Amino acid sequence: MFLSALFLPVFLSLPQDLPAGSPHPTHVVNSRSLQEAAADGFWSTERPVWQALAPRWAFDEAVRLLDRDDAEVLLAFVASRNHWSERDLARWAKYAEAPPVALRFSLKDAHTGELLLAGSHQVQPGVPTAIRDLVLRSVVMGLDVEIACDSAIADPVAGSQFAGASIAVELLPVPGLGYQAEVAVVDSGFGAEDAIQTGYSAIQGFDRLRQDLAETGWRSLLVPGHATSFRLPGVGRRALVLELECGGPVPPESLSAGDTVAVCMAPSLAEDPETWNRLQTSLELIGDTWAASSGYLAFSGGAVEDQIAEVRDALAQGCRPIRLAMRVTVENADGAVELLDLGGHFLLGAPFRFASGELALALTDWDVEVAQASRIADPRFETLFDGVRGSIEAQPNGGVRLDLELTRVSHGQPMTLTLSRESPSGDHGDGRTGGQPADVVAVERPEVARLGVDGDFRLDAGGKLVIERQAPGFLGSRGRLRVEIEVVELN
Repeated sequence: MFLSALFLPVFLSLPQDLPAGSPHPTHVVNSRSLQEAAADGFWSTERPVWQALAPRWAFDEAVRLLDRDDAEVLLAFVASRNHWSERDLARWAKYAEAPPVALRFSLKDAHTGELLLAGSHQVQPGVPTAIRDLVLRSVVMGLDVEIACDSAIADPVAGSQFAGASIAVELLPVPGLGYQAEVAVVDSGFGAEDAIQTGYSAIQGFDRLRQDLAETGWRSLLVPGHATSFRLPGVGRRALVLELECGGPVPPESLSAGDTVAVCMAPSLAEDPETWNRLQTSLELIGDTWAASSGYLAFSGGAVEDQIAEVRDALAQGCRPIRLAMRVTVENADGAVELLDLGGHFLLGAPFRFASGELALALTDWDVEVAQASRIADPRFETLFDGVRGSIEAQPNGGVRLDLELTRVSHGQPMTLTLSRESPSGDHGDGRTGGQPADVVAVERPEVARLGVDGDFRLDAGGKLVIERQAPGFLGSRGRLRVEIEVVELN
């Protein structure tokens, strides 16, 4: 069976057929799963989608922020405290509605100036938005084998593989400060074709499905009217620059609703239920409080100003901007090779996730199906990553938490296995059956070498840190890994 010649129109998807607000996957995804995710609006957690990314909103367990149902309950609270008519309430609801935010974006090659994505988009607060420029190709990612007493056949499993650039953003209003932006950027490209030798005469034609990728995900504070730049890795070790700028005014600290009622939107504090519950308890001790788990707050009575001040303090603690830079290089006798270079304005206590390298399939196992005189072997593939990945998080105690892993994959020479010997023809009670040749397959034995640096590290008085590692088995006898980090908290 030569799979490279198959045409699979029933599973054909378009590049835009992705969950709303999602960056495109770097892993090959099952085409049926892709259709389900696009319909549901989120990804399943059963199979990996990215190598490092974990956008807050991408999976079904995500907390829904600024939920419309909660907004309806908020209106009921406001109306009850003010004794408003439906007309008065409708007029105030129109006034209080959060307007879309004009977001200007530009993603380009830092050295050549080549533009990957640029333009402007209206982003509704609390609603993730993705801007993409993609190519999709349908591939065969595996087989489902079917077997009966005298026959066996393999059913191709269709997959979707993406190349191109994506910028995904979720903006949450931070009253009095700006917008908390959770950003995910994916840059990917199709690798060279590379046939996998199955060694099995019945099944041939698999490609290794190489995928070059660069993923980055982080949180930042965007202040309207001020452009913010980020230095990011791209595919092929190219450097990218992303620039984001919000338009419009800074979200107000509160909205008046009558003489003694004030409303706040603080969804960035509602992401963590424990933090939100502590804040709600503190506010209730001060005065009359209504709160919804999606980030709405409302106060009434004579302590409104004190309650607003309590929210202001909580926001200031939870949204502390920093300038962070990290550079990872490997030095050897031939010079230095830069593996990672990133920097920009991020948030204290929020991880920056990254991955840069290549994904490829390896044929690592076979399952065997047998039914009376029939048999067939079913190949099993493993997705392997070669490159650098991890996360870095600046902490309030003046340190950083680093999880850095370098991985090197060598597929090596496959091993030949004989699964069954040749079987002669025979009589199985319902007629003669033909003989079968010996079942011979290949199994790859990839070698995966890893070098990791992880833990909590203290910065010096200038906010800098240098980490060095020598590991002859991974880096060679004269190789040295060097990690340079700088963190500055911004006022």
